[in-house]
Amino acid sequence: MRSFFRLLLLLTCWLLFAQPSHAQAIRSAVVIQFPFDLVRGLVVVRNLTVNGQRGDFVLDTGCTYSLVVDQDAFPKSQLKLSAKRGLSARGSLPLYELPITQFALGALRDHPAVAVATSLASIRAVVGPRLLGLIGTGLLLHYEVVLDYAHRRLSLYPFASRSS
Repeated sequence: MRSFFRLLLLLTCWLLFAQPSHAQAIRSAVVIQFPFDLVRGLVVVRNLTVNGQRGDFVLDTGCTYSLVVDQDAFPKSQLKLSAKRGLSARGSLPLYELPITQFALGALRDHPAVAVATSLASIRAVVGPRLLGLIGTGLLLHYEVVLDYAHRRLSLYPFASRSS
């Protein structure tokens, strides 16, 4: 009976100090943080720069692209017709691509080679005239995204690389 209680005490101590590997990986990783605003329920990141244009981006976890930019914010000469087509309530519509030469999200400097460009006029009506685009899950794929609504702070924690 005494050995049972010793074993129970040992296991209890082990559980108290054991931490999941995920928590250790997050604690040791470089955290990328930046402020955001809420506009009618949309998470808006202000004052980001894309190819020299400065404006606001909506964090859109339903968008699978890395970046979607408003085609009206960039010169037509920079846009190239995409092989992809978009869908709207009125049917199929052409999409354009914008080669990305400059983009940073807080300390995150990696950016996609191209962004999808389309009209974001309906979203601009909600967010405001400085809307430049959407940040989609393609850009956030390798990060755990934490939204601190109380402090209006968005944090990106890189996932630990896994060998398996």
